[in-house]
Amino acid sequence: MIVEPVPQPVYAFDQVGSFAARPAGLALTGVVAEAVGEQRWLLVVATVMAVSAVAAAALPSVRRLERHQPV
Repeated sequence: MIVEPVPQPVYAFDQVGSFAARPAGLALTGVVAEAVGEQRWLLVVATVMAVSAVAAAALPSVRRLERHQPV
């Protein structure tokens, strides 16, 4: 299977979003944890991570991925 390269503007937008979201998330998570309680916030974060992992694994295109040996 030959994978088409991702267009540069799409990749650049993804990178900018990731670079901006990480520090914002790190800055806000302490505030939110203090507001709702650390245990509750950890449960929310763990649930979001688990649901996103299961959702990704449930996609047929992800389940059909094959590992190709390097040439």
